[in-house]
Amino acid sequence: SLELPMLEKNLTIIATLASVSTLIGLLGTVVGMIKAFSALGNSGGSTDSTALANGISEALINTAIGIGTSAISIIAYNFFTSKIDTLTYSIDEAGVCITQTFSANHH
Repeated sequence: SLELPMLEKNLTIIATLASVSTLIGLLGTVVGMIKAFSALGNSGGSTDSTALANGISEALINTAIGIGTSAISIIAYNFFTSKIDTLTYSIDEAGVCITQTFSANHH
């Protein structure tokens, strides 16, 4: 019980990264779409396809990076959580074994 907080200390960083990376990707998507629609609105009657494509491209790149970073963070979080759970179970098992050994020898 004393070691568990130390093992989980840095997991909050990974969990926060998983949440925040999705939000940052979404923010980049919104900014890219704003640029795309701004280019479309400023072109008047003729459509500036290059500026429109650049805005949409920026939006999609930010979305992909945000989703990718979030996915990697979630996988890492789950990996380390399962390692901590395994270690915690082993520690508890050793504690029960020691307790049973002492109680058997004292009777």
